[in-house]
Amino acid sequence: MWNKVDNLFGLGKRSSAAEVKKVKKETTGSKMLDIFDDSRFKEPEFVPTTKREILWAIVDDPTYSELSRLVSTVIMTLIMISCMSFILENDPNLKKIEGGKQVFQVIETVCVIIFSVEFALRVSSTPDYCAFFTDLLNWIDLIAVLPFYLQLVLSNDGEGVDTAYVRV
Repeated sequence: MWNKVDNLFGLGKRSSAAEVKKVKKETTGSKMLDIFDDSRFKEPEFVPTTKREILWAIVDDPTYSELSRLVSTVIMTLIMISCMSFILENDPNLKKIEGGKQVFQVIETVCVIIFSVEFALRVSSTPDYCAFFTDLLNWIDLIAVLPFYLQLVLSNDGEGVDTAYVRV
């Protein structure tokens, strides 16, 4: 059996289309595998019932609902906007434009506020705090917003400390 499969994937001799169909029939039964057949998907193991569980599913699982897909898409879009803003903010030609710095500060502020709210919602709705805080990606999310708040705390008289090196 594995020899036939290895041959199909180019690990052995080249297979003809007829051999591919023959092996597919042998591995999936007499019926060809239907890629649109939903019966191969299991029911979800976890079905949220409380408001907290529903909130966790919305902010953590983009496949849970249309709202969760929208939240995930908005967060991913904001990540791209934030990265592009950070790159363009350091362009010497754009630094010369009057008011350019303020535009980038507004973009950064809006993005950090939304990221902070999303992170706070995930922290407050997590079903397992121990698993949440041992996950490296959650620490990366926290470290991504900390320079903004560090700059706010360390600023004096409106002049902030440049934390751009920390944001990288």
